[in-house]
Amino acid sequence: MSKSAPDAPEDDSQDSSRPQIVVDDPEDFAATRQLRAIFDARDDYVQARRDANDAHDDSGGMSFPQMNAYIFRYMQDFAMAAEPLLLSYDDGRELWEEQQYGIESSFVEHSALASLDDGLELFQQLADEVIDGHLTPRKLQLLTNSFGIELSRAEMRKVIDAVQEQSHQQQSTPNVTLEAETIDDISDMDMNRLQAAVEQSQRRQRQKPSVDTGQLFSAIQRVQNRSSSWMTTAKNDKLEHKLRLRATDWGWKTTGIKSLVRETPKLAYSKASGPTFGTTAPPQVVSNDVFRDIQLFLDDIGLGITFDEEQQTKINDRLLDEVEDWRSRTDETN
Repeated sequence: MSKSAPDAPEDDSQDSSRPQIVVDDPEDFAATRQLRAIFDARDDYVQARRDANDAHDDSGGMSFPQMNAYIFRYMQDFAMAAEPLLLSYDDGRELWEEQQYGIESSFVEHSALASLDDGLELFQQLADEVIDGHLTPRKLQLLTNSFGIELSRAEMRKVIDAVQEQSHQQQSTPNVTLEAETIDDISDMDMNRLQAAVEQSQRRQRQKPSVDTGQLFSAIQRVQNRSSSWMTTAKNDKLEHKLRLRATDWGWKTTGIKSLVRETPKLAYSKASGPTFGTTAPPQVVSNDVFRDIQLFLDDIGLGITFDEEQQTKINDRLLDEVEDWRSRTDETN
């Protein structure tokens, strides 16, 4: 069996389906591959977003946090593919380093979520301002409404009665303590201190009862918890959740696409299913904002491609030829 000479031409019939690639300029080849990666990542994002939303809409499919995380990862891939091109232009560098992204409400950095102590502190501050030492149904309603706490008229009356009763009990004990063990000790006591204690007690009896906000919140809990033990726990959780909701400074923002690529922010939100908080990657509206800005940037530099949700435009040889023509014209003008 004879062997072909080393310089003999290969048989075209063998593996004729494999494309023959001849690279005249390695730099141009690298640029072409970079553009292909950008467009492929963009198409992948569009498809991933569609798939994630479909899965989320299906019963038992993706949860809200899973959907956000899935879409966010594909946005990161698109942004990382476009990074070298973005950094080659002033407008692109501005997107990468300075553009603001975020959401105004409903989400907050998980570490910035208010604690129960924060909620109780705010409750005390507002109670001091609204009630101003004397508790009335109208003042109590203003306070509870600001936290989304619903009380009927009968419940408000019970809360007020409970707070006033406890305040009276505390005020019946004088602050000044008089100690005497024998009759002789009494004769030696400071009469000025004795007179001050009597006058202090009389003044407290004439004054309207002041309000201790800790007592007030406990009274609200007791009034709302006149049910079984498991309902009591659920209602307490709901009240505490409302305090944390009110005390949280909602909203989140970050600077530059690069901040979204380096890591995935952990955001907190209030679950609709119950009085608890969940965590998620930034919602898809943020990913869509980044995608839109990169797409507009590609349009501005002449690489935009029109496509819709039903039929994506895939990269082909003709498109790559157009890209190369554009690059050549750009080089000539520069």
